[in-house]
Amino acid sequence: MKLLLIDADFILYRNSAMVFRGNGEVRSGPLTKSFILSVWKIQKQHMADKVILCWDKKPYHKEGEIEEYKGDRVYASDDDVKALNEKAELELDPIKKKEIEDEAWRTNRSIESYKARGETKYSLINSGSGFGMQSVIKKGYEADDLAYLIAHHVHTSETIYDSVILASIDGDWIGFVNPITEYHRTNKAKDVHLYEDEVKKIPEQYRTKVTLAEWHLIHQLYYGNHNGINIDKELKNTYDLESIVNFSADRTTVPDPLKNFFTRLDCMDALNYYDQCKSYLSFLLSAPSGGKIIGEWYTYEETYKTGLWPNVVGAFMKSQNSEAFA
Repeated sequence: MKLLLIDADFILYRNSAMVFRGNGEVRSGPLTKSFILSVWKIQKQHMADKVILCWDKKPYHKEGEIEEYKGDRVYASDDDVKALNEKAELELDPIKKKEIEDEAWRTNRSIESYKARGETKYSLINSGSGFGMQSVIKKGYEADDLAYLIAHHVHTSETIYDSVILASIDGDWIGFVNPITEYHRTNKAKDVHLYEDEVKKIPEQYRTKVTLAEWHLIHQLYYGNHNGINIDKELKNTYDLESIVNFSADRTTVPDPLKNFFTRLDCMDALNYYDQCKSYLSFLLSAPSGGKIIGEWYTYEETYKTGLWPNVVGAFMKSQNSEAFA
């Protein structure tokens, strides 16, 4: 059986940008409809027997040792909108006044979109499993951490699944492939990464010293990545990548200047939390696929008014070997 793990926060963010274009109303119903249709499209593409939506939940474990982690991301607040509106009222130049008013509108629009995404996210987390939208969310973990742990669990434990698909636009997920797990970039159908190909990208002399995931994580810390991680230039001038890999393979002789590097590395490696998550993952993967009864969708639709036809949801449930159609 095939398990599909989806980077749900990304799909939700991408779809909100499409659904909330222009001056129309911002509410969660249409966004939820768009999200479900996108998930079903990915599920059909891979003919997956079970879909799990992987979500982020702050504060992340990584922030404990990496203070700057994603610290370059700025989020608007209602106070920002208020300040812009007050500034616009005081502006005498009509052109500048219009520019400030437009900025206030865009900022407010961004906040409304954020709130709608939150409502969609948590409505699906709380109710979606009843109609085939099973979620996994755990405080301290990002979606990629959870995908990594689940893929590892399926590979190393007895489960009903013999293959795993990772669906994301985030290239960090590539490091989590294993002999039964593939990475598929959601915005490029032909961008597929297999374990045997990815391992070959590790220089041959390093392949017995680090795993594929460790190789990717070391690269992120050593060279920096899109998560705002600061590059330690002094460390790079002192230690080359080969030294880092050698010390990673044998931590007993790590010099003091590198100890913080490896503390941060361990913090980034979700596999260090596997033992405390193992029973939870077993329970998660033992849950029925596809939902139980189509009636749970009617209850959801009555509350959130997505406009999605029940037969579409029923088809999605059936495609996952749902108990409702057994």
